[in-house]
Amino acid sequence: MITILSVIIMSRERKGNPFKRISETREPKKVFLLACEGRHTERKYFLGLKEMREPFQILEYIEIEIFQKSNPDISNPLKIFNELKENVQENGIEGNEVCLIVDRDSSSFTEEQYAIVLKGCQENNFNLYLSNPNFELWLLFHFLQGKLSSQQEINFLSQNEEVAKELQSYLVKNGLSRAGKFNKKILFSHYADKIRNAVFIAKMHETNIYKLKDKLGTNVYSLLENIINS
Repeated sequence: MITILSVIIMSRERKGNPFKRISETREPKKVFLLACEGRHTERKYFLGLKEMREPFQILEYIEIEIFQKSNPDISNPLKIFNELKENVQENGIEGNEVCLIVDRDSSSFTEEQYAIVLKGCQENNFNLYLSNPNFELWLLFHFLQGKLSSQQEINFLSQNEEVAKELQSYLVKNGLSRAGKFNKKILFSHYADKIRNAVFIAKMHETNIYKLKDKLGTNVYSLLENIINS
């Protein structure tokens, strides 16, 4: 029979809480497998997030993995989707969250391809993260203090290279670059402390995956929220 006295003696012998479990249950791994359109920018952003996980309190069971394309220069979203789908089906790539991160560049990503990719992601339980016109818009949102004007949205959608130019101007203003042209090999540290602001600004613009086909905006913010808040 166990008495109160015996419990006290046991606690002294174990030098700890006698009611504490010896082995704690560990959370199962949650892997975010990211297939990125860009060769440099998106990869460097999310690898930077992976390396700086502690300041964002990303839990230890969360893993961020970058999908290795057969050809790093492949940038067409439909081709990337097909390769990702094939690898997941044939090789059993493990990922709780399989994510496709692409741009809505109408010159290389047609409406027909958009519809195929969107439907394919839904059928295969992939998460589609889209920026219209490009990922640089998400980066620009880190620096903005409010919603873009209607004229700015029109300009960015009709001339998507203007987004990178605007982003570069903010990098220069903030002393983060001296170059006259945006460098796709970004430093995540330039954006790390502004993620909360980027999420706030992104939500001022279009985020619906169906409407992003034609409207300026991005839903990349939700990927950041999923990783940080998991």
